[in-house]
Amino acid sequence: MSFYLHISPRGQLERFKQRLDDPKRHWKISEADYSERKLWPDYIETYEDAIEKTSTRHAPWYVIPSDRKRFRDLAISEILVDTLEDMNLKLSPVEMDIAKIRHKYHAAASRQTRRDHKPPRPSRKKWTGLRRRLNVRAVARKLPPPASAREQPTARSRSLSPSLLGPPPTRFSV
Repeated sequence: MSFYLHISPRGQLERFKQRLDDPKRHWKISEADYSERKLWPDYIETYEDAIEKTSTRHAPWYVIPSDRKRFRDLAISEILVDTLEDMNLKLSPVEMDIAKIRHKYHAAASRQTRRDHKPPRPSRKKWTGLRRRLNVRAVARKLPPPASAREQPTARSRSLSPSLLGPPPTRFSV
């Protein structure tokens, strides 16, 4: 089924007026709308040819007057309902284990209830701030007391210490 929603020239002008009067609809209108109106008869002829050549018994075109949206919607709904009724569709039998589905439902509901009763977690921003404060306090507790001046390496010994240099660089051969 295909529907051609036909708007009359008068209906189109009414819509243009609504678009001009309502700033929220200004995006829907352009100067080309008025220049294209001169070609209206050519458009109608082209649409009629296309509909005539593509409409079949199994996939018909319906031309729906669309100046009034309520009438348009009603007409399309009636055509769809009539077509579906003419098809004599039957529901296929459904095989399912209601007891199994009921068990899955109760398990999901139970999990959800447990989640609902947990105290809410702080927001991400509060949680991050709280974590930072806790980490700072934990780090402060774990730090050893300040080392005496004789235990601290000098600048010269620090630069020569092999443990500070890390492992020797690896060479790759090709």
